[in-house]
Amino acid sequence: MLTYELDAKNSRSLYEQLYQAIRSDIELARLDAGSKLPSKRTLAQHLGISVITVESAYRQLAAEGYIEAKERRGYFVNELPSVQAHDMSAGSERIEHQLNAEAAARQIDPLLSSIPSVPSIQATPLLADFSGNDRSGDQFPFHIWAKTVRRTLSEASKGVLLRTAHDNRGSEELRTAIAQHLDHFRGLEASPEQIIIGAGAQDLYGVLVQLLGRERTFAVEDPGYPALRTHYELSGAHVVGIPVDENGLDVATLRTSEASIAHCSPAHQFPTGSVMSAVRRHEVLDWARETSEQNAFRSSKRPGVKDRPMKRYIIEDDYDSEFRMRGRPIPPLFMQDAQGSVIYMNTFTRSLGSVFRIAYMVLPPQLLTTFNERFTARACMVGALEQLELARFITSGDYERHVNRQRTAYRRLQDSLVAKIMASEAGDYVRFKGVGSGLHFLMEVDLPAGAGSAMPFENASLERGIRLVNIETYRSAFPNHSTKDRRTMDPRALDPATMSSPSDVTLHPHTTNPCATYVMNVSGLDSERIDEIVAALSDALLTSISAYS
Repeated sequence: MLTYELDAKNSRSLYEQLYQAIRSDIELARLDAGSKLPSKRTLAQHLGISVITVESAYRQLAAEGYIEAKERRGYFVNELPSVQAHDMSAGSERIEHQLNAEAAARQIDPLLSSIPSVPSIQATPLLADFSGNDRSGDQFPFHIWAKTVRRTLSEASKGVLLRTAHDNRGSEELRTAIAQHLDHFRGLEASPEQIIIGAGAQDLYGVLVQLLGRERTFAVEDPGYPALRTHYELSGAHVVGIPVDENGLDVATLRTSEASIAHCSPAHQFPTGSVMSAVRRHEVLDWARETSEQNAFRSSKRPGVKDRPMKRYIIEDDYDSEFRMRGRPIPPLFMQDAQGSVIYMNTFTRSLGSVFRIAYMVLPPQLLTTFNERFTARACMVGALEQLELARFITSGDYERHVNRQRTAYRRLQDSLVAKIMASEAGDYVRFKGVGSGLHFLMEVDLPAGAGSAMPFENASLERGIRLVNIETYRSAFPNHSTKDRRTMDPRALDPATMSSPSDVTLHPHTTNPCATYVMNVSGLDSERIDEIVAALSDALLTSISAYS
């Protein structure tokens, strides 16, 4: 029987203490792979705690892939790759630090980014745009920001402004504020010196290609953020797509690719919503530890470049971690890395809006040294005043309060939308996945047998003012070919009449009937029009089903 000392007076909740204790035992191989955990009621009675406490700890462990729930059988420990490959004692200390940090941030609701998508060409206003492009600014505290701007203008000295303008990493004040925020909210320990500020994520992608080397092959998730591949290619990198499954990036495919850089989103993959499992996290960290040779693609294209061992890196894109609405935040991969192989990235665009083109990355020490040597002439493209204003907004606590309000509003919006769709006539034809994991979730729609396309439903929805985005939109038609490759391919391979593009429907695994999957981002919805949205969506689905027959 599992026996742990849980302290009700500890700043961390009982479920967090239990979660950490079981996770540590799994990571340190004290619990064998495949072993069954005690039932929730048995463990609760043994430890003298509530069943809900045990259930919460088990649910978080399952969400992170440490255990697996088997129907009517209980919870079983998943097998992890060899734990000796990583500094597990250090990892355990980091988990402890993260939990303490989260306890310090107790005001964040425990029950509780917009994703760039297909550009809008709709001339008339939409009733609902689920692409995430049309985000409402109703949540933004303009009056508080105005006060922040006035105070910054009145208090910022000429010396501070000049120093900020000439710091190639960005404002020291903003870097310090971000470091404190990461420590407080994500349990991520980093010095301000490790943080690099950029004018949006695209700016930092270019910096990374220069920093890591254009001769590298970058791996991106497929399906994934559509513009990411383009940004890397425009910076001169070779890019390949790597499939994603329910456990995250497919490391087996990654190993067979030429990639020495992997860009992934372990906490909440876009658009599938998958959370990288504990097993997969170990696998991708193991991949990063291995030395990769310079890939043949670049060697053949650049004969003058000699083959040499190259350290592998993982770019961890934590794009909407602030908006996990249920359970604890998923721990950053950065804090599990003992080899200096993970680069952490995030942006303020999702939380503050698209007008705030400010992003940041946290470099491991070795890369920071290289950055300092190569980028002495770099200028941070974010204005000095804007950086100082954001730093004050964060340190005052206004940013955290703003995110908390957003999270609560979006959680209620998601819950209301899903509940009302399920209660409508369309409820018999839809299923939802990943609700509460972030700003977007998935809606699967069953179509009649023989339906070869979801276009009738999508067109009917658009006619009623509903923009839906099929998940296949985010899948690359050429996952293993770069833009340069495509320019030299046989033109017949690019002919829409002959090329095999992904279908917008798939077969349901149980009924074998066709179904379509949609990425549902609620950040641009009007909460007062949910009933109208549901009625329009339901009518569109029922109308299109009749049209199929």
